[in-house]
Amino acid sequence: MKIRPRGGSWQADFGTKAGKRDQKSFGSLDEAKQAIDTHLIQKVEQSRFEAIETKDKVIGWHNLSERQKMDALERLGGRVSLVLAADYYLEAVPDGSNQKSVQEVFDAFMESKEASGKRPTTLEDYRTKTGRLATDMGQRLVHEITTEDLESWLSRHNYKGTTRGNYRRHLSMFFGFAMKRGYVHGNVADAIEKVSIDEKLPEIFSADEVLRLLRHVEDGAPNMIPYFCIGVFAGLRPNELESLDWSDIDLNRRRITVRPEEAKKRRQRYVDISDNLLK
Repeated sequence: MKIRPRGGSWQADFGTKAGKRDQKSFGSLDEAKQAIDTHLIQKVEQSRFEAIETKDKVIGWHNLSERQKMDALERLGGRVSLVLAADYYLEAVPDGSNQKSVQEVFDAFMESKEASGKRPTTLEDYRTKTGRLATDMGQRLVHEITTEDLESWLSRHNYKGTTRGNYRRHLSMFFGFAMKRGYVHGNVADAIEKVSIDEKLPEIFSADEVLRLLRHVEDGAPNMIPYFCIGVFAGLRPNELESLDWSDIDLNRRRITVRPEEAKKRRQRYVDISDNLLK
């Protein structure tokens, strides 16, 4: 579409319509620009806009009065055309068929994670952290949630330090999933300020502390002695200890097998049985 001077007027070229060139002349450049804007808006509406239903009336550009059209233009203040404003809206807001509530996206998110074979403990972590957002904001459309909404939500629950960082990570995964599905056009959780946490060295028990621990276990729950001894002397993680079977422990070869379904990186590994653990 073009505008060109023609004698003492301005000619707007709207392209081809029904096989013929659609051109109109206007007394001023502003009138020609306005005609082009209006034509483009109508074209965008016909091909891309879904009408908005309010109560029993369908509202489209052609239904608006001249006053309403002028109000729309005045609100933009000449900073951008209605066409660009419409393009921005279409970019920022999913079409009607793709507008989902937070609860609907959460349900799809969990279904996807379950299908991908995530471990039960990981799934429970998703349900606890991301599920809390669904509990509080479940009925809201996910594309309407802003970074400010999420930051206020984190502060309202008084999440701080490592806990806040963990929730931020889960929110980022959730909105990243929504983005891949086309429910949102950006990950608003990524804009949440990251938490600065000083790294701490792991705490090391002294020999005397370990001795007191094992004597306490011996007195109160002797059947738990292998659990604590393997944890202390072989360094297995709690989730690895919980699933460990005696068949995984070879005292003759002095080796513990950590199966891939329980190992952190899902790869089988072997841990040597030290002298004190063997005893």
